[in-house]
Amino acid sequence: FWWNTELETISEYAFTGLENLHELHLINSNVPSIPPRVFRPLTSLVLLELEQNLLDYIDSRWFSTNRQLRQLMVNSNNINALHPSLLDLPQLNALFLQGNRCVNNIFFFTDSVSRENVRNSLRNCFDNYPARKRRFILDVEGEITLFNDENNNELFL
Repeated sequence: FWWNTELETISEYAFTGLENLHELHLINSNVPSIPPRVFRPLTSLVLLELEQNLLDYIDSRWFSTNRQLRQLMVNSNNINALHPSLLDLPQLNALFLQGNRCVNNIFFFTDSVSRENVRNSLRNCFDNYPARKRRFILDVEGEITLFNDENNNELFL
């Protein structure tokens, strides 16, 4: 349980060896981002509370092994984008998103509130999620030099 700490980063290996942990509360800690695989060891996680941090998106890679996750609480962050596969978590029955940029709501999945209804309500958050790779079409007249992002080597077409 981390409360009101000044965490600047969370190591990708912070939760290694905690596969039996059922609840994790990381509240008011000013966490700006989370490594994609940080929650992977937490295979028994049922409740994750990330309220009052500085998160601006929810990445589905965070939960790739958290098949038991029932409640996700991300109230009062700066969330402007959600990955659509977030709703594919099989046990998820409550999603707390109050006080965020793209949504200000709490969703409880019941017989009368389907995942499809929630998916439609969150459409603008899903649309804001950046694609991992963008495709560009260039129409070039003359010469152009392209550089590789990693080490500035020229690419030849």
